[in-house]
Amino acid sequence: MITQIFAKVKKVCEVSTQAFYPPPEVESRVLQFDLYPKPLINREDLLSFEAFLSQAFQHKRKLLRNNLSASYFQLTREELDHILIQKLHSLKVRAEEIPLDQWVDLFYQLK
Repeated sequence: MITQIFAKVKKVCEVSTQAFYPPPEVESRVLQFDLYPKPLINREDLLSFEAFLSQAFQHKRKLLRNNLSASYFQLTREELDHILIQKLHSLKVRAEEIPLDQWVDLFYQLK
C-alpha cells in the first residue's frame, strides 16, 4: 500500500518458476510503476501514515474500529465511530476491505 502512495502499480506479466535456476518455490511477476507527479500523502506525514496503517492492520480478522484505538487519536470512542461511519459508511468493515483513497481520506480526517 505504501508503494501506491507514490505510483500507480500495474502487473505486466507472470514469470514462470522455470525462468530461474534453481526454480523458486513462489511465482513471480513483473510490475510497472508509474510515478505520480505528487504523492498521495505529504512526505512529512509518511511515517505517521505508516504507523496508522500498522495499527489498522494489527489484527487482520478484527473490525477496523477495534484495531484503531480512539485514545491513539485523542478521540472518544463515539467520535471515532462517527468519523468511521462518515468516511466508510459502516462500523463493520475490516482493514483489507478499504481502498487506498479512503485510507488517505480517513488518515487526514483522524490526524
